[in-house]
Amino acid sequence: MSISGHKVYGPKGVGALIVQSQIRSQIQPLFFGGGQQYGLRSGTVSPFLVVGLAEAVKIATFEMDKDNFLLSNMSNLFLKSLANRTSIHLNGSMQNRLPNNLNIRFEMLASDLMVKTPNVAISIGSACLSIGGSIEPSHVLKALGLSDEEIKKSARISVGRFTNERDISLAVNYLLQTLTSNFSDLSR
Repeated sequence: MSISGHKVYGPKGVGALIVQSQIRSQIQPLFFGGGQQYGLRSGTVSPFLVVGLAEAVKIATFEMDKDNFLLSNMSNLFLKSLANRTSIHLNGSMQNRLPNNLNIRFEMLASDLMVKTPNVAISIGSACLSIGGSIEPSHVLKALGLSDEEIKKSARISVGRFTNERDISLAVNYLLQTLTSNFSDLSR
């Protein structure tokens, strides 16, 4: 299991890798050097970053139920607010998903949403799968049975621990403005 600090509201530049002892010998380092961290990573990890990550994980553990309730409510509000104003389809299950994450397919073109929607972070693909500036179609959405065309009309939208109802309203408005602008550009 791996954890990135910034994904749990901790510091950037630190993470944790938990490896079962039975498979430790099968894992090879990406960089070789001093042999620290059981030979899997060279160099000494910053104690400040480690403490920051540990504290973030501790807070996340204690706040998990409260956060999940809030995140689920904010995601549902976002989805409902958007569905009331434009034609969309939720990719994946409403029940079996992370409470902060939505993947939505728009009837209108969505490929420029990430670049053109001000003040809202929207992802049309995984940064891990970005090759030379182009985004490869999501293998997860392909596994759900979506076509490449449907994937191009899809975007991942996440809410966070500090998201509130006003943020949802603003995000929906920004998104709809971008969709409307893109659609009118295409019809010219």
